[in-house]
Amino acid sequence: MSGTKRVLMLLAVLVAMIAGFAGMAAAQVPTTTVSDTVYSANGTPVGGTALVSWSSFTTAGGQTVPAGSTSATIGTGGQLSIALTPNIGASPMGSYYTAIFHLSDGTISREYWVVPVTVPGGGPATLAEIKNLGQPGRLHQLEGRVEEHERSVQRLKGAGIVFGGILTMLHLLVVYLVERYAKF
Repeated sequence: MSGTKRVLMLLAVLVAMIAGFAGMAAAQVPTTTVSDTVYSANGTPVGGTALVSWSSFTTAGGQTVPAGSTSATIGTGGQLSIALTPNIGASPMGSYYTAIFHLSDGTISREYWVVPVTVPGGGPATLAEIKNLGQPGRLHQLEGRVEEHERSVQRLKGAGIVFGGILTMLHLLVVYLVERYAKF
């Protein structure tokens, strides 16, 4: 192979590699970092693992994200940091991440996340900003509200029964006193 052909061949390979890297860079989907402290039920930071999974979706920017899963270790002092593709405004509508926490204190919990494209102020997203915003999370919150309402109704029902019993006793006392001491 002549020197000119080698240079042209090398140049062609170099152009192909640059085009491939440019295509890869264009295909990369931006992520948002979710960073926060994970606490146990008693309010102390806790370690463990967060398993995060999702169904395929298309971002608000039109990039396709295949279904998948990832995990993150919850470090010393409860520190969690994980990069996820934003799914606010994604299609299908209602796309969400499912996060299952396996904590070092033995508890397991589930949350549903919707990750923003950017966070106001430019910092990472916190768990409070993203959790229970997905459809299952909203349904879970609604179920919790319905259960609390039902407990309130039951408490009021019990109070009504007690109040009714007291009124009945007072009525019987008044009837007894009227019959005994009234001189008609």
